[in-house]
Amino acid sequence: MSSFGAGGANAHVVVEEWAPAATAPPPAPGPQVVVLSARTEERLRAYAGRLADHLRDAGTAQPVPVDEVRSVVADVLGLPTDELPDDEPLDELGADPVTAAEITGRLRSRYGWTGAVRPADTVRAVTDRLPGGGAPPIRLADVAYTVRTGREPMAERLAVVAGDLAALVETLAGFATGDDTGVLRSGRDTAVPGDEPGRLAHAWVAGQDVEWPAPTGRLISLPTYPFAETRCWFEEVDAPIELTGREFVLTDHVVAGRPTVPAVALLEIARRAAEVAGDAPVRRLRDVVLARPVQVDSAPVSVHTTVRATDGGFRVQWETDGAPCGRLDAETGVAPEPGRVDLDEVRARCADRRDSASYYAAFDAAGLRYGPSFRTLRELRCGPGEVLARLELPEPRRADTGYHLHPSLLDGALQAVAGAWDEPPAAGGTPVYVPFAVAEVVLAGPTPQTGYAHVIARGRTRTERRYDVRVTDEHGAVRVELRGLALRAVPAGDGPLFFAGDWVTASAPEPRTGPILLLDHDRRRVEPGIVLVRPGDRYREVVAGAEYEVDPRSVDDHSRVREALSARGDDPVAVLHLWSLAPGAHTDPLGSLLPLTQAWARPRTPLPLVHAHPAGSPEDAATAGFARTVRQEQPNLAFVTVRLDDDAAADPGLPRRLGGEGGEAEVSYLGARRAVWRWHEVTAPVGHEPRPGRCVW
Repeated sequence: MSSFGAGGANAHVVVEEWAPAATAPPPAPGPQVVVLSARTEERLRAYAGRLADHLRDAGTAQPVPVDEVRSVVADVLGLPTDELPDDEPLDELGADPVTAAEITGRLRSRYGWTGAVRPADTVRAVTDRLPGGGAPPIRLADVAYTVRTGREPMAERLAVVAGDLAALVETLAGFATGDDTGVLRSGRDTAVPGDEPGRLAHAWVAGQDVEWPAPTGRLISLPTYPFAETRCWFEEVDAPIELTGREFVLTDHVVAGRPTVPAVALLEIARRAAEVAGDAPVRRLRDVVLARPVQVDSAPVSVHTTVRATDGGFRVQWETDGAPCGRLDAETGVAPEPGRVDLDEVRARCADRRDSASYYAAFDAAGLRYGPSFRTLRELRCGPGEVLARLELPEPRRADTGYHLHPSLLDGALQAVAGAWDEPPAAGGTPVYVPFAVAEVVLAGPTPQTGYAHVIARGRTRTERRYDVRVTDEHGAVRVELRGLALRAVPAGDGPLFFAGDWVTASAPEPRTGPILLLDHDRRRVEPGIVLVRPGDRYREVVAGAEYEVDPRSVDDHSRVREALSARGDDPVAVLHLWSLAPGAHTDPLGSLLPLTQAWARPRTPLPLVHAHPAGSPEDAATAGFARTVRQEQPNLAFVTVRLDDDAAADPGLPRRLGGEGGEAEVSYLGARRAVWRWHEVTAPVGHEPRPGRCVW
């Protein structure tokens, strides 16, 4: 540990881990006093039960072979098992807190362990701490000494005078279920026993400071306090707002003939909801996604804003008619120091002055009709990829109160982005760009009644534009900053977009060379270089390195196959899941795909995981969606779903054929024809136009 003072003084201390003595001192003859305490009787009984279970398990556990622990550690660290020393610290072999946590998880899953692996541990030290490990056996004196040492006595107390571990376990287990036989309790037992252990036990439960005899036991690892696990958390809040269509954010903001709530108004709604929930000012909005516009036609619409607590803030989502419209993360705290824009320097760079009237005429022609409340642009000064716009809140809106992000003024800042690419909207084929995401909104203060919007273009594609926007007061002090504002093109002549999915013929990829792990029911498709895994009731190595059996739903069984192959240096180049192809196969492939995916997660190199199923099976859509999710979360795990007709499934070379997949998420083999799934835009079918405000699937 090191400490570095501001004045230059440095201090360092090296702390060595305490190691228990190889041989424990002999225990004193006679019974021992074992004490426990808790805040409530219910927690005291839970504590007794936890200790009884621990002592019972410790006495019956079978030792774990060091070879099994070495295999787990080697697989996580990516090292050959035979080269992993048992007595070298894991951090010197490349372990860190993340890999130590993964080793811990695997050992807990396999052996029911409650301990943890540290990077400084050795394989042998970990083995010794596992149930039935090489540590000295637990003695009654060790338990008595440990529970009396370094623990704060609480209100509810018990004491047990026991002659051996078996009697202690029986008494504690009985107390946990409501049987107080053999237990001294605080405030319950008034008669003082005549023997010395009994007097000490009685004094302790009576709340006295007891001077215990000299210890003859050693400190050992015992269960910790069983906290009540009472949920103390922010409950989700739902704040509905009903929009009738008469609000100014709708009457003066019409897109393609439909009253539409401005995106910035949704930011203000979310800000208010998070501020009420957190009882503190919101200073940042992050990861804003505007998934769907809120539009009000003839009938009122309720916007439901839900707020739930997250680490460091709140997740805010809003929806209408049960359909999600957007979400963001809000953070409360101290207002950030406001930045400043040098208005004179920006004016010098933006010499092209433009009249806002021409922009509003262009907006109208493009289908964006702004009423008086949203005509806040007064002047634009444009330069290469940069705009300085003067904003002024219209007179009817100056009396509005309670706004931090006033929709009229902030929407004017978004209108100004049209000048950053020198492309004002126009009627005809020019697309209109509407907000759909913001990386971060920084709130240094409320939007001013008059001020400026400073827009900087950050990038563009055929369908997308990105900007940074700063809203300042008259003197250039930044009040609100939108970082990473993304606008997406909406084609002129607004209307719903229709898409259809089709199988598109594609050439087959080149087969991979190397071992293939095949999950199949029999050996028909097995050839040299293919390792077979068949479904069973437990893990079993049928032929080392060639054939295994696993419980399909057991993550641990699938992990042991991975470890066994890694130990032999036979890491597969592809994992093929063909269990769904067997006649009468179960129709719940996700029951085995999920544990299989968990076992093969985070491969060191790209690994295809291919699930094949009969064409037309009901699992098609579900597994395809699962595959795409896995590919997003695990970039190195190329999950593929493949549908096969009878001819393709009967191909004896199917494993090598599928072993080349990995580039596409959805693939089809109908005989010799390979196809991949593609979406493309189509013309709306006559008579199938959607109702206003509804999604099309």
